[in-house]
Amino acid sequence: MNFANGPERERILDQALDARTLPEIATATQELREWVRQNPADVGIREAFEGLSLMRDIAEEQEAERAHSGREVVSAK
Repeated sequence: MNFANGPERERILDQALDARTLPEIATATQELREWVRQNPADVGIREAFEGLSLMRDIAEEQEAERAHSGREVVSAK
């Protein structure tokens, strides 16, 4: 099945690409997991998990820095 042009798939990918905060990343990850559960043949979307993993690492570092310094860290969004 070709998933390339599906609007729901595009929405999920956009959500994953736009996620910057830990809550946004958690929501995007949940959406991706649900998509993969319902569409196991769509192996291409699985690459979005890697991007979210990297963004989660960055967001966790920002949270730790914020907690340590007591100031807000500005996202690169």
